[in-house]
Amino acid sequence: ESGNLNSWTQDPATAGRYSLSSDPTRVHSGNSSLQALYTPTNGYGLITRWFMPGYDEVYVKFNVMFQAGFENMRSDGNGMHFFTLCGNNVNNNQSCWGQAAVVPNGTDFFYAGLDPSYVQRDPTLRPFSFYTYWPDMSCCYGNLFFESPQIALVGGQWQEVVFHIKLNTIGQSDGSQELWINGVKVISGQNMRWRTTTDLRLNEIIFFNYMPGGLQTQYIWVDDVTVWRP
Repeated sequence: ESGNLNSWTQDPATAGRYSLSSDPTRVHSGNSSLQALYTPTNGYGLITRWFMPGYDEVYVKFNVMFQAGFENMRSDGNGMHFFTLCGNNVNNNQSCWGQAAVVPNGTDFFYAGLDPSYVQRDPTLRPFSFYTYWPDMSCCYGNLFFESPQIALVGGQWQEVVFHIKLNTIGQSDGSQELWINGVKVISGQNMRWRTTTDLRLNEIIFFNYMPGGLQTQYIWVDDVTVWRP
C-alpha cells in the first residue's frame, strides 16, 4: 500500500469524494482502504486508473464493503453506478467516457459495468449485476446480466469481487465476461463480440460515485484492488 492516491485520477479533482481510511473496522487488509463518500447534493464523482494501451484479457479483484443501512436509490428511482472495466480506443484514453445510451460501433468503446441490482423506487441493497455496453447489445442503455446463484450484498460486510473480461478475436464472437463473488462464479456471459479492431482494448478501471439525489450521506469502502492478465 502506498498510503496515498497519487497514482489514481479523480474527477472532479477537488470534489473530496475519495479518501483513505485507516479505521481498522473499515480496512480489509493492510493499513488503509479507499473510502468513497456519497451525499444527496453531490451526486457525481469517479476515481480511475489507466493501463494504456491495454490488453485483450484482464482480471480485476477487490474487496468491497457498503455501509450498514446503505440505500441504493437516485432521485429518478434508479440505482447507482459503482464500477466499470472500460475499453478505450488506443488513440483516446477517454473514448468510453460520456457514452450513456450510445451503442458501441466496435471501434470506439465498450463498457463492462458492475452495479448493485435495483428495483425502481426501492432503495434496498441487492446483489451485483453487470451493466454492459457492447456492439450487439439491445438499444440503448447498458444491458443487464444477473447473478445466478444470487449472493446477497449485505451492508457492513466485506464481499470479494473477481471480474474477468476476455475480448473477442476480430471477426468472431468468442469474448466473455464473468463474475465471482466470494469465490463463487455467479455470472458467465459468453459468445460476446466486444470489438471489430484490435485498437480497442481493456485499459481502464473506474470506481464511480454516481447516485444523484441519493437519500442520505453514506460510504463505501474498497480494499485490495488487483489487476492482472493471464
